[in-house]
Amino acid sequence: AEAEAFRRRFPASTLLAKVTYDLCRTYFDRGEFARAREVAKEILTREYRWDRAHRKVRPSEFRPHVTFLLGQMAHTEGRFAEAVEHYRKVAGKFADARDALAFFTSTGLRLPESVVCGTDEPASVKLETKNLEKLDLKVYEVDLMILFAVRKDLKEINRIDLTGIVPVREWSVHLAERRDFRWREERVPVPAERKGVYLVVAKGGGHDGSTVVIKSDLEIKVQRVEDRVRVYAFHRRTREPVRGVYVKVG
Repeated sequence: AEAEAFRRRFPASTLLAKVTYDLCRTYFDRGEFARAREVAKEILTREYRWDRAHRKVRPSEFRPHVTFLLGQMAHTEGRFAEAVEHYRKVAGKFADARDALAFFTSTGLRLPESVVCGTDEPASVKLETKNLEKLDLKVYEVDLMILFAVRKDLKEINRIDLTGIVPVREWSVHLAERRDFRWREERVPVPAERKGVYLVVAKGGGHDGSTVVIKSDLEIKVQRVEDRVRVYAFHRRTREPVRGVYVKVG
């Protein structure tokens, strides 16, 4: 109220720019974003008196500050493209704006460690991407026991040497419309026609990842009791126990 009164009483004051910014900041702190944006727009478009003797005017020194506030408001309200636009303008002045800009514009790719599906189910993998335009994918039919012999676990399994192994299929997924600064999910069909193990490798935007697709009607549960291990095998669909299953514990 005091700031508004000051602005009405002293429209030519050399303090008007500071008081107007303080008013904008107050509305922002209260969460009154509509009012804050209205005052911010004024600060960004008008000039303020700064020389009392010669009545000189110039743009407000607080323009970068309100630009940063506009970015924070758009960020809070989920308008990420608008937030990025504001943060980019003041990234050289405020560390927080620079950090937020880096967060939003970073790229990323995530795949699950493994996927299991039944022999009568279509195989697919859920990809999570951020700000990527295209992914190149390859699918290899592999021997799971050999994979474990080479890597011991599924971490970074895409690093294994696949020289000489012909992929079952290779193709590209175009994500040109996905640069919206959010993580997005996409389920991609995998050409796994018969039971077995398939290695899916995805690359794009300087990122690469992999997942193992296991197509089988078997499912197992492991019970650990002190230093003992019991393995239960059953059919994925019927949930009935399965006899004669070969089990190797490593």
